[in-house]
Amino acid sequence: MAHEVAEPKRLFAEILAALKPGGLLLLVEPRMHVSEGYFAEMVADAESAGFARQGEEAIRLSRAVVLRRPA
Repeated sequence: MAHEVAEPKRLFAEILAALKPGGLLLLVEPRMHVSEGYFAEMVADAESAGFARQGEEAIRLSRAVVLRRPA
């Protein structure tokens, strides 16, 4: 629930540092709490931290994306 974190950019940087090269992060946020625009901002924050978008996932009532730490 990245939308609950005060500093999402810092969160993504810390997760990136903890993952092995090539590691994956599934970012899932509930549609009723997180707008499409805010979700896009979170994905952009993750990408600016160094993640690469791997793909999107269909998860009921959620917005979801798979992010990858580059090798």
